[in-house]
Amino acid sequence: MKYFFDTEFIEWAGGIDLVSIGIVAEDGSTFYAECTTFDERNADEWVWENVLGKLSFWGKLPQKSRHAHSFQASCKGETIHYEVFGSPKYIKEMLMQFFAEDNSSPQFYAYYADYDWVVFCRIFGRMTDLPKGFPMFCIDLKQMMWERCLDEDWKRENHPDPSNEHNALADAEWNKGLYEKIAKYDPIPVR
Repeated sequence: MKYFFDTEFIEWAGGIDLVSIGIVAEDGSTFYAECTTFDERNADEWVWENVLGKLSFWGKLPQKSRHAHSFQASCKGETIHYEVFGSPKYIKEMLMQFFAEDNSSPQFYAYYADYDWVVFCRIFGRMTDLPKGFPMFCIDLKQMMWERCLDEDWKRENHPDPSNEHNALADAEWNKGLYEKIAKYDPIPVR
């Protein structure tokens, strides 16, 4: 099954910390999680302006409950929707539950995927700690555009940026839509 995802994160001199992750499966199931362990003091101005205010829980819960774990799932027909708030360890447990029904080899897609893939893998530990059957790579939608000579003008016309950009789940849904548009085009052979 194909999974389209996005992460929001804080990059700082000492590393990279998960803020949130959104995943949309090919069948429409969704997973959204916010991490409770990131240190907002490491966030730069851009993260403060574009990411933190779009979180569902951060800054809206009392400080003492910021280390609590919560999980909510709902079903709409055959699709499952997860909403998780907790530590990376807890998010990993819930991700394993989310992926448990998929007996196929999953494929992961993201837009400008390099950092997103690193952050995703870090939830599991190291890349070599990914669950059995997971690929050790992510397919980059931006690269798929490049392979088809689809530029920013094409993207603007055919799949404009989401109105709630930098919310991980909104961006994951946007990634799924972008993939569906790109997939209609064949790659152009490199000469």
